[in-house]
Amino acid sequence: DHRDLHSFPTRRSSDLVAQSLGLEVNGNMAYGHVDGYELNILYVPMNSFPIVLQFSGHILEDKRDAIATEIKKLALKNCQYQFNDFGLILALTGVTLGSITSKLNDIISKIINTLKENDVQGDSYCPICGKELTDENSKLCSVDGLNVKICLDCLNSINEQIEKNNAEIDKAPNNYFKGTIGAIVGGLCGSLVAVILSMLGFISGISALVAVVLGFLLYQKFGGKANKQMVFIVSATSVLCMVLAVFFIYLVAAKAFAAEMGFTAETSLALFNKAMSYSEFSSSFIRDLIMSLLFAVLGGVFEIKKMANSVKPTEKIK
Repeated sequence: DHRDLHSFPTRRSSDLVAQSLGLEVNGNMAYGHVDGYELNILYVPMNSFPIVLQFSGHILEDKRDAIATEIKKLALKNCQYQFNDFGLILALTGVTLGSITSKLNDIISKIINTLKENDVQGDSYCPICGKELTDENSKLCSVDGLNVKICLDCLNSINEQIEKNNAEIDKAPNNYFKGTIGAIVGGLCGSLVAVILSMLGFISGISALVAVVLGFLLYQKFGGKANKQMVFIVSATSVLCMVLAVFFIYLVAAKAFAAEMGFTAETSLALFNKAMSYSEFSSSFIRDLIMSLLFAVLGGVFEIKKMANSVKPTEKIK
Protein backbone atom coordinates (compact mmCIF):
# COMPACT_ATOMS: atom_id res chain seq x y z
CA ASP A 1 0.00 0.00 0.00
CA HIS A 2 2.36 2.70 -1.28
CA ARG A 3 1.55 6.36 -1.75
CA ASP A 4 1.75 7.52 -5.36
CA LEU A 5 4.41 9.99 -6.43
CA HIS A 6 2.33 13.15 -7.00
CA SER A 7 5.19 15.27 -5.65
CA PHE A 8 7.68 13.88 -8.15
CA PRO A 9 8.30 15.80 -11.38
CA THR A 10 6.24 13.69 -13.78
CA ARG A 11 3.65 10.94 -13.72
CA ARG A 12 6.14 8.81 -15.62
CA SER A 13 8.53 8.92 -12.66
CA SER A 14 5.60 7.99 -10.44
CA ASP A 15 5.05 4.87 -12.51
CA LEU A 16 8.77 4.09 -12.58
CA VAL A 17 9.46 4.45 -8.90
CA ALA A 18 6.13 3.41 -7.35
CA GLN A 19 5.30 0.51 -9.65
CA SER A 20 8.69 -0.75 -10.80
CA LEU A 21 10.58 -0.22 -7.55
CA GLY A 22 7.76 -0.25 -5.01
CA LEU A 23 9.13 2.66 -2.96
CA GLU A 24 7.17 4.56 -0.33
CA VAL A 25 6.87 8.26 -1.07
CA ASN A 26 6.77 11.23 1.26
CA GLY A 27 6.76 14.59 -0.52
CA ASN A 28 9.83 14.86 -2.72
CA MET A 29 11.48 11.76 -1.30
CA ALA A 30 10.99 8.07 -2.09
CA TYR A 31 12.37 5.36 0.19
CA GLY A 32 12.48 1.60 0.21
CA HIS A 33 14.53 -1.51 -0.55
CA VAL A 34 15.59 -2.67 -4.01
CA ASP A 35 17.28 -6.02 -4.59
CA GLY A 36 18.68 -6.18 -1.09
CA TYR A 37 19.82 -2.54 -0.82
CA GLU A 38 18.30 0.40 1.00
CA LEU A 39 17.52 3.19 -1.48
CA ASN A 40 16.51 6.84 -1.18
CA ILE A 41 15.48 8.95 -4.18
CA LEU A 42 15.31 12.68 -3.55
CA TYR A 43 13.93 15.25 -5.99
CA VAL A 44 15.46 18.74 -5.56
CA PRO A 45 13.73 20.92 -8.21
CA MET A 46 15.99 23.99 -7.96
CA ASN A 47 19.22 22.00 -7.98
CA SER A 48 21.40 21.67 -11.08
CA PHE A 49 21.36 17.92 -10.42
CA PRO A 50 17.70 17.49 -9.33
CA ILE A 51 17.58 13.71 -8.84
CA VAL A 52 19.66 12.33 -5.95
CA LEU A 53 20.04 8.60 -5.27
CA GLN A 54 21.42 7.29 -1.97
CA PHE A 55 22.43 3.61 -1.94
CA SER A 56 23.07 2.56 1.65
CA GLY A 57 25.77 -0.03 2.17
CA HIS A 58 28.91 -0.82 4.14
CA ILE A 59 31.59 0.08 1.58
CA LEU A 60 35.10 -0.80 2.68
CA GLU A 61 37.73 1.85 2.02
CA ASP A 62 39.76 -0.42 -0.24
CA LYS A 63 36.68 -1.10 -2.39
CA ARG A 64 35.88 2.52 -3.18
CA ASP A 65 38.44 2.89 -5.96
CA ALA A 66 37.22 -0.29 -7.63
CA ILE A 67 33.59 0.84 -7.42
CA ALA A 68 34.51 4.29 -8.77
CA THR A 69 36.30 2.64 -11.68
CA GLU A 70 33.25 0.51 -12.45
CA ILE A 71 30.95 3.54 -12.33
CA LYS A 72 33.19 5.35 -14.81
CA LYS A 73 33.02 2.34 -17.11
CA LEU A 74 29.22 2.61 -17.08
CA ALA A 75 29.67 5.99 -18.80
CA LEU A 76 26.58 7.46 -17.15
CA LYS A 77 25.89 10.84 -18.74
CA ASN A 78 25.12 13.91 -16.62
CA CYS A 79 25.97 12.07 -13.41
CA GLN A 80 28.03 12.93 -10.34
CA TYR A 81 28.81 10.53 -7.51
CA GLN A 82 30.52 10.43 -4.14
CA PHE A 83 30.92 8.11 -1.17
CA ASN A 84 29.75 9.02 2.32
CA ASP A 85 29.47 7.32 5.71
CA PHE A 86 26.29 5.56 4.65
CA GLY A 87 27.21 4.32 1.18
CA LEU A 88 27.09 5.86 -2.28
CA ILE A 89 25.31 8.99 -3.56
CA LEU A 90 24.54 9.68 -7.22
CA ALA A 91 23.24 13.01 -8.50
CA LEU A 92 21.62 13.07 -11.94
CA THR A 93 20.58 15.70 -14.43
CA GLY A 94 19.49 15.80 -18.08
CA VAL A 95 17.99 17.94 -20.81
CA THR A 96 14.53 17.27 -19.38
CA LEU A 97 13.26 15.62 -16.23
CA GLY A 98 11.70 12.95 -18.39
CA SER A 99 15.10 12.05 -19.82
CA ILE A 100 16.35 11.51 -16.27
CA THR A 101 13.46 9.52 -14.92
CA SER A 102 13.23 7.32 -17.99
CA LYS A 103 16.71 5.98 -17.20
CA LEU A 104 16.28 5.53 -13.44
CA ASN A 105 15.52 1.82 -13.50
CA ASP A 106 18.55 1.06 -15.65
CA ILE A 107 20.88 3.23 -13.59
CA ILE A 108 19.68 1.76 -10.28
CA SER A 109 20.07 -1.77 -11.60
CA LYS A 110 23.62 -1.12 -12.85
CA ILE A 111 24.72 0.53 -9.59
CA ILE A 112 23.31 -2.28 -7.44
CA ASN A 113 25.07 -4.86 -9.63
CA THR A 114 28.30 -2.90 -9.19
CA LEU A 115 27.85 -2.90 -5.41
CA LYS A 116 27.20 -6.62 -5.38
CA GLU A 117 30.23 -7.39 -7.56
CA ASN A 118 32.36 -5.54 -5.03
CA ASP A 119 30.91 -7.41 -2.02
CA VAL A 120 29.15 -4.38 -0.54
CA GLN A 121 26.89 -5.52 2.28
CA GLY A 122 23.28 -4.46 1.74
CA ASP A 123 20.27 -3.65 3.89
CA SER A 124 20.85 -6.46 6.40
CA TYR A 125 23.99 -4.77 7.68
CA CYS A 126 24.80 -1.42 9.26
CA PRO A 127 26.20 0.82 6.51
CA ILE A 128 28.63 2.41 8.98
CA CYS A 129 30.22 -0.53 10.80
CA GLY A 130 28.96 -3.56 8.89
CA LYS A 131 27.27 -5.21 11.87
CA GLU A 132 24.32 -7.45 11.03
CA LEU A 133 21.06 -5.66 11.78
CA THR A 134 18.08 -6.95 13.71
CA ASP A 135 14.89 -5.28 14.87
CA GLU A 136 16.36 -5.08 18.38
CA ASN A 137 19.78 -3.59 17.60
CA SER A 138 18.88 -1.08 14.85
CA LYS A 139 16.82 2.00 14.11
CA LEU A 140 15.61 3.75 10.96
CA CYS A 141 16.99 7.29 11.22
CA SER A 142 16.61 10.53 9.30
CA VAL A 143 19.98 11.89 8.19
CA ASP A 144 20.06 15.08 6.10
CA GLY A 145 16.56 14.38 4.83
CA LEU A 146 17.28 10.75 3.92
CA ASN A 147 16.24 7.55 5.69
CA VAL A 148 19.04 5.24 6.80
CA LYS A 149 18.82 2.19 9.03
CA ILE A 150 21.86 1.90 11.31
CA CYS A 151 22.79 -0.08 14.42
CA LEU A 152 22.15 1.46 17.84
CA ASP A 153 25.86 1.40 18.70
CA CYS A 154 26.70 3.61 15.71
CA LEU A 155 23.70 5.84 16.42
CA ASN A 156 24.83 6.40 20.01
CA SER A 157 28.44 6.95 18.94
CA ILE A 158 27.49 9.54 16.32
CA ASN A 159 25.22 11.42 18.71
CA GLU A 160 27.87 11.42 21.44
CA GLN A 161 30.37 12.93 19.00
CA ILE A 162 27.81 15.54 17.87
CA GLU A 163 27.12 16.45 21.50
CA LYS A 164 30.86 16.71 22.20
CA ASN A 165 31.48 18.91 19.14
CA ASN A 166 28.58 21.22 20.02
CA ALA A 167 29.87 21.53 23.60
CA GLU A 168 33.35 22.44 22.32
CA ILE A 169 31.87 25.08 20.02
CA ASP A 170 29.84 26.54 22.91
CA LYS A 171 32.94 26.72 25.12
CA ALA A 172 35.11 28.34 22.47
CA PRO A 173 35.79 32.09 23.04
CA ASN A 174 33.71 34.47 20.96
CA ASN A 175 36.61 36.84 20.16
CA TYR A 176 34.17 39.51 18.96
CA PHE A 177 36.91 42.15 18.73
CA LYS A 178 39.25 40.05 16.57
CA GLY A 179 36.35 38.85 14.44
CA THR A 180 35.09 42.40 13.91
CA ILE A 181 38.55 43.48 12.76
CA GLY A 182 38.42 40.69 10.19
CA ALA A 183 34.94 41.76 9.09
CA ILE A 184 36.14 45.35 8.72
CA VAL A 185 39.09 44.25 6.57
CA GLY A 186 36.70 42.29 4.36
CA GLY A 187 34.34 45.24 4.14
CA LEU A 188 37.19 47.58 3.23
CA CYS A 189 38.21 45.22 0.43
CA GLY A 190 34.66 45.47 -0.89
CA SER A 191 34.84 49.25 -0.59
CA LEU A 192 38.08 49.29 -2.56
CA VAL A 193 36.42 47.28 -5.33
CA ALA A 194 33.55 49.78 -5.32
CA VAL A 195 35.96 52.72 -5.66
CA ILE A 196 37.87 51.05 -8.51
CA LEU A 197 34.64 50.23 -10.34
CA SER A 198 33.43 53.82 -9.85
CA MET A 199 36.53 55.00 -11.70
CA LEU A 200 35.36 52.83 -14.57
CA GLY A 201 31.99 54.55 -14.47
CA PHE A 202 29.62 52.18 -12.66
CA ILE A 203 28.65 50.75 -9.28
CA SER A 204 28.29 46.97 -9.10
CA GLY A 205 26.93 44.41 -6.67
CA ILE A 206 30.26 42.59 -7.02
CA SER A 207 31.78 44.95 -4.47
CA ALA A 208 29.06 44.18 -1.93
CA LEU A 209 29.46 40.45 -2.51
CA VAL A 210 33.24 40.77 -2.03
CA ALA A 211 32.65 42.62 1.24
CA VAL A 212 30.27 39.96 2.55
CA VAL A 213 32.24 36.88 1.46
CA LEU A 214 35.58 38.22 2.69
CA GLY A 215 33.92 39.53 5.83
CA PHE A 216 32.70 36.06 6.80
CA LEU A 217 36.00 34.45 5.84
CA LEU A 218 38.24 36.94 7.64
CA TYR A 219 35.97 37.13 10.69
CA GLN A 220 36.84 33.50 11.38
CA LYS A 221 40.44 33.76 10.15
CA PHE A 222 41.05 36.54 12.66
CA GLY A 223 39.78 34.29 15.46
CA GLY A 224 36.10 35.18 15.63
CA LYS A 225 33.65 32.44 16.55
CA ALA A 226 31.17 31.29 13.93
CA ASN A 227 27.78 32.04 15.51
CA LYS A 228 24.68 34.17 15.00
CA GLN A 229 26.49 37.26 16.25
CA MET A 230 29.02 36.78 13.44
CA VAL A 231 26.21 36.96 10.87
CA PHE A 232 24.95 40.25 12.35
CA ILE A 233 28.43 41.80 12.69
CA VAL A 234 29.53 40.91 9.16
CA SER A 235 26.23 42.03 7.64
CA ALA A 236 26.27 45.39 9.45
CA THR A 237 29.95 45.94 8.68
CA SER A 238 29.47 45.18 4.99
CA VAL A 239 26.56 47.63 4.67
CA LEU A 240 28.48 50.33 6.56
CA CYS A 241 31.54 49.90 4.35
CA MET A 242 29.40 50.20 1.22
CA VAL A 243 27.86 53.42 2.54
CA LEU A 244 31.32 54.83 3.31
CA ALA A 245 32.56 53.79 -0.14
CA VAL A 246 29.77 55.73 -1.87
CA PHE A 247 30.38 58.75 0.37
CA PHE A 248 34.11 58.68 -0.46
CA ILE A 249 33.39 58.35 -4.18
CA TYR A 250 31.14 61.44 -4.10
CA LEU A 251 33.52 63.31 -1.84
CA VAL A 252 36.06 63.03 -4.66
CA ALA A 253 33.43 63.69 -7.31
CA ALA A 254 32.43 66.92 -5.54
CA LYS A 255 35.78 68.48 -6.49
CA ALA A 256 35.21 67.89 -10.19
CA PHE A 257 31.60 69.05 -9.87
CA ALA A 258 32.71 72.25 -8.06
CA ALA A 259 35.21 73.05 -10.80
CA GLU A 260 32.52 72.52 -13.42
CA MET A 261 29.96 74.68 -11.60
CA GLY A 262 32.47 77.37 -10.61
CA PHE A 263 32.30 77.33 -6.80
CA THR A 264 34.93 76.74 -4.14
CA ALA A 265 35.16 75.73 -0.48
CA GLU A 266 37.91 75.37 2.11
CA THR A 267 37.56 71.61 2.66
CA SER A 268 36.44 68.55 0.71
CA LEU A 269 33.52 68.12 3.08
CA ALA A 270 32.45 71.71 2.53
CA LEU A 271 32.67 71.17 -1.23
CA PHE A 272 30.50 68.09 -0.85
CA ASN A 273 27.92 70.00 1.20
CA LYS A 274 27.75 72.75 -1.42
CA ALA A 275 27.49 70.22 -4.25
CA MET A 276 24.58 68.56 -2.45
CA SER A 277 22.60 71.77 -2.83
CA TYR A 278 22.50 71.05 -6.58
CA SER A 279 19.73 68.63 -7.43
CA GLU A 280 21.68 66.85 -10.19
CA PHE A 281 24.50 66.03 -7.74
CA SER A 282 22.34 65.16 -4.73
CA SER A 283 19.94 63.01 -6.73
CA SER A 284 22.87 61.09 -8.24
CA PHE A 285 24.39 60.59 -4.78
CA ILE A 286 21.12 59.38 -3.26
CA ARG A 287 20.46 57.09 -6.21
CA ASP A 288 23.89 55.46 -6.02
CA LEU A 289 23.69 55.21 -2.22
CA ILE A 290 20.35 53.40 -2.45
CA MET A 291 21.65 51.18 -5.21
CA SER A 292 24.75 50.32 -3.17
CA LEU A 293 22.65 49.43 -0.15
CA LEU A 294 20.37 47.36 -2.35
CA PHE A 295 23.33 45.54 -3.86
CA ALA A 296 24.82 45.02 -0.40
CA VAL A 297 21.61 43.41 0.81
CA LEU A 298 20.72 41.45 -2.33
CA GLY A 299 24.29 40.56 -3.22
CA GLY A 300 25.02 39.24 0.26
CA VAL A 301 21.71 37.66 1.23
CA PHE A 302 22.58 34.25 -0.22
CA GLU A 303 25.96 34.16 1.50
CA ILE A 304 24.46 35.38 4.76
CA LYS A 305 21.75 32.73 4.64
CA LYS A 306 24.28 30.02 3.86
CA MET A 307 26.56 31.08 6.68
CA ALA A 308 23.63 31.51 9.08
CA ASN A 309 22.63 27.90 8.45
CA SER A 310 26.20 26.69 8.84
CA VAL A 311 26.59 28.18 12.34
CA LYS A 312 23.58 26.33 13.72
CA PRO A 313 24.49 23.56 16.19
CA THR A 314 24.51 20.13 14.60
CA GLU A 315 21.37 18.25 15.57
CA LYS A 316 21.51 14.71 16.85
CA ILE A 317 20.36 11.90 14.60
CA LYS A 318 16.93 10.63 15.56
